[in-house]
Amino acid sequence: LGEQEGPSKDEKNKALEQFNNLVGAVQQLPPDKYAKKVFGFLSQEMQPRKACIQLLDWEWFDRLIMLLIFISSVVMVAINPIMLKQTWELDSELDKKIGCGPGKNWAEVHDFRDSQEGFWKAWEWIFLVFFLIEMIIKIIALGLIFERGSYLRSGWNWLDFCVVVFGIVEALEVAGAGLSVLRLFRLLRPLRALQRVRGMRVLVQCILAALPQMCRVFLVLCFVLLLFGIVGTQLMGQGRLRYQCFSPDGEGGWSETGYRCDPLCDHAWDADLQQLKANTTCESLGPNTLRLGNYWGGTPGWGGWTCQEPAQQCLCGETASDDPYCTLLDNPNYGVNSFDNIISAMTSIFQSI
Repeated sequence: LGEQEGPSKDEKNKALEQFNNLVGAVQQLPPDKYAKKVFGFLSQEMQPRKACIQLLDWEWFDRLIMLLIFISSVVMVAINPIMLKQTWELDSELDKKIGCGPGKNWAEVHDFRDSQEGFWKAWEWIFLVFFLIEMIIKIIALGLIFERGSYLRSGWNWLDFCVVVFGIVEALEVAGAGLSVLRLFRLLRPLRALQRVRGMRVLVQCILAALPQMCRVFLVLCFVLLLFGIVGTQLMGQGRLRYQCFSPDGEGGWSETGYRCDPLCDHAWDADLQQLKANTTCESLGPNTLRLGNYWGGTPGWGGWTCQEPAQQCLCGETASDDPYCTLLDNPNYGVNSFDNIISAMTSIFQSI
């Protein structure tokens, strides 16, 4: 018998290339979305898991959940205003019929409010049941936590899980559960829509990945606010913004001019009490306000007057009193903007940014 020739070098290389291409194609195949078995015995072909998988793969499943989230969010926003309006209308009606105005006959109002709360609570139970069914379907299809790709291995599903569980605890009014705190979890319900909007999950993940760099930017911002806050407390601190010029309104009162004034106090400032110390004297406050043409110390010069018009007086910004010990609320915007301390100064500068 003649000696048989083996495959040539080109044939070997060609076969090796085909094998590598096959391995690469297999590696590029997406992994199976669902584990072969969950809970140790439920395979993909067993009921009810098969039906749950079909529901999850149904294109309208997420759309219906999105619609439920939207409706529940609208209901959640509408509950308090509608109840308050209806309670006020009932109270007004009682006042007209039997003369029991606010606070005189609350029994009917309370009964009506209880009935309204029962109505809205029924709506809450409807949404909770649907969201609970959604969670159960996903747990049966994906598994709970031990399987690959299971329900609780996704941070987004943890959000759904917490909203549903705490919503049930609140609805059942479990004793000692801190219901006022649990109600806050209802506010997370609209966030469940994030994982169902195309591209939103990627956007949120990009923002979370950028947080370390954003923290550095935040530190730079805090440094800038601190720097200018120190300058502001030196120039406009110690209660200087608590005073403004007032003009007579013709009815025995005072009207604001919007212009701040310096009462020319000796500014013996008590940092702990956030006010001037006792026995502080002010050279330009109330009837003694130095107006345009009435110069401080009789010497004309820059800063010699605090209010422009002859009839104006430098008074506390909110109370219009000539008390040198103006409170924090006498600062602009009801005390929001001030430079009396570094925290308030940084907040004011941040608002201006």
